[in-house]
Formats: sequence, C-alpha cells, structure tokens
Amino acid sequence: MRPRTTTTAVALALTLAACSSNSGSTASTAGLPALCTKLGHSFTEETGEHEVYTSDQGECGQLTLRAFNGSGTRDQWLKVAQNFGGAYLVGDGWVVTADDPAVLDAARTKVGGERR
Repeated sequence: MRPRTTTTAVALALTLAACSSNSGSTASTAGLPALCTKLGHSFTEETGEHEVYTSDQGECGQLTLRAFNGSGTRDQWLKVAQNFGGAYLVGDGWVVTADDPAVLDAARTKVGGERR
C-alpha cells in the first residue's frame, strides 16, 4: 500500500470507527498552530468531523498534525493507526504523520518527539 493510501486508510478507518463518538474535547487547539509555526509552515485546520480520539487536526506543509486531550487518547489512536503501517512522530498530546519518513525526521529536529 502506498504511503498516501495508508494515511487515507487510517483516516477513513478511524473516522468510521468513531461515527458519532467524538471525544467531547474541551482542550485548547492553540497548540497545533504553534507547533506548525515551529515547523516553518502555516497551519490549515480541518473542519468538520475529526478522527476518533482527536481534539483537533490539520495540515502543515507536507505534514498532518493531530491533537489529543491526553496521552491516553493519543495512545488509543496510535494503537489503531499503527495497524495500517506508516511512521509517526509522537509528542505530548500530539502526533505528526507524513508520507515521507525523511520529512518526519526533519520535523523531529525542530519539535522533538519520538519516532514510532
């Protein structure tokens, strides 16, 4: 499966799994735009239904950023997402994905996180 297809499959599977069960997020979403700025890009928030477990998500250059209400929901999302393969840059309350693992490595030098 191609990386973009993998990312799309993960998004679709998580969205379908959620249906209407949003996490009920009250967390501030200011974190993703700030994270994206550190990465040298402008943040474009995705509107509409978010994937299951996420409190916010959007695009940042070649990266997709997702915010979570805590490490528990982040880890639940990762558990499902990793079934579809791919690489993930994981931080405190956020996950970054990209089609190109080298892009994730470059992002890690700017914002930290753990590559999974």
